[in-house]
Amino acid sequence: MNFITKSAVLLLAMAATHLSTSNLVLAHGFQVLLVTPSPNAGTDQWALILNGFMLAIAVSDSHPDQESDGHLVGLDVDVSVLARGRRSATDIADFASAMQVDILVAFGPGKPTPGLQQELRRKNIVLLLSDQAPLLRSVNAAVEKFRLSYGKSFSAKPSTLAAQGYTAGRRIAAAIRAQGGVEDKALLQRNFQASARDFKW
Repeated sequence: MNFITKSAVLLLAMAATHLSTSNLVLAHGFQVLLVTPSPNAGTDQWALILNGFMLAIAVSDSHPDQESDGHLVGLDVDVSVLARGRRSATDIADFASAMQVDILVAFGPGKPTPGLQQELRRKNIVLLLSDQAPLLRSVNAAVEKFRLSYGKSFSAKPSTLAAQGYTAGRRIAAAIRAQGGVEDKALLQRNFQASARDFKW
């Protein structure tokens, strides 16, 4: 797996960018859209979220001949990024629908507007709110493993944003493992709701 570089993140910050080698829906996979809170977020913030999310994918069950962004719970996962900014709920939902997204992960403070939640439900896209992460200074085996893995992969200490990205990836892995795929969107949403509090890595 190739982790995203800061130069690539800068391009992502300029406009919504698809990260995979193909715009086709994966036959044995699913599409994820990471929506960041602000178009003014610095490239470091973009990189931290993406690095954490991609690390969660890498530690799950990647395989050497992967052509998409990663492999999660036996399925290929294709990742795109969009800055929420001033985009309307309809614009975000339309973009996600055009990308044939299965899961939209919203980062940042505050819940997405009821309008966006309604638009996503109408388009059969599951929403995951990613505003949780464990305290990185806690004495915890899972947190220490994350710190070590992140440091080895990126030669840096992880931040809360990186941990939020990682948590989102792990929550997706747990939900998909529980139900064996993403086809049942109602069950997927319930699985996300079940992991919304006190999720353990």
